Amino acid sequence: MNEIDKHKLFYNYSLKYLYDILPKDMKREDLEKYFVGDKKDFHCLDDIFEQLIKSAQNYQRMPNVIKFEKKRDFFKKLLFDFDFRKISESTFEDIYETFKENF
Repeated sequence: MNEIDKHKLFYNYSLKYLYDILPKDMKREDLEKYFVGDKKDFHCLDDIFEQLIKSAQNYQRMPNVIKFEKKRDFFKKLLFDFDFRKISESTFEDIYETFKENF
């Protein structure tokens, strides 16, 4: 299986999971509006990963604490230039320790 097929498989599995956990009172169409990020000019998977990181702060006061836009370059440095392949090769413990040391 090549890289593209792996990404498609992962995408389809993730999409199925999202639909499977959809609340009963919500339609698929209601969820689909969240499939398009704030930034619509993605050029690669690293851009999409960066959007995912940015979206992680969108919980109550998190934008005021995380300040992604202000600290973007710092996060980029910590997260291997947003290279999701390098991050996926890291362990949770490594990433956790990196953040713990820097915050």
